[in-house]
Amino acid sequence: MIFGIVFSATFLDAQNYEQTLKQCLKNFHEGLGQFTKEKAAAEIERRYNVLSQCIQGQKFPAFNLTTYNGSKYSSQENINKVVLLNFWITKSPTSVAAIPMLNELTDEYKDKDFVILSFSADGFTALTNFLKEHLVKYRVFEKSRELINHQFNTLLGYPTHIFLNKKGEVVEYKVGGGLKPEELKKEKEEFKRIIEEELAK
Repeated sequence: MIFGIVFSATFLDAQNYEQTLKQCLKNFHEGLGQFTKEKAAAEIERRYNVLSQCIQGQKFPAFNLTTYNGSKYSSQENINKVVLLNFWITKSPTSVAAIPMLNELTDEYKDKDFVILSFSADGFTALTNFLKEHLVKYRVFEKSRELINHQFNTLLGYPTHIFLNKKGEVVEYKVGGGLKPEELKKEKEEFKRIIEEELAK
């Protein structure tokens, strides 16, 4: 399914989220250039973990989405649901590699209070051509580059996955993904752990 977007936000929530994430990202980037190439990868990985902890507990900005056929989707529908936000682009191999795993999660939790909302930075034509060849079982919103970069302020790389609890608060913020089967298997296990822990609350 492909949907278009209309964005609006509760100002206070959006402001708090934006200010917090701005500071978290500043801390992430500060002094990163001083590390040698050999040490940079490990330091970036460490900082991703710190970034996730930094933003945990923040209320994610409210939003309203409108589908091509006129159906509305609002973040109000996410109340009392665990939400996985998936930010991606079709040219990212790790973004594409995650799709089967996200499809599996969609099937496995279809009768639970869990939803995946996916935001692609691609335009309509590129995304349409991609979806003709790739099965995606969860909601996909196109032309999301502006929303990803500015309103949600999420972009450090593709894919980025943000988990929200039943109150709409960030519980996990993850950047990147795997390509190898064993990496994707480990990633799915971690995602399931987060989902089940939040569903149980």
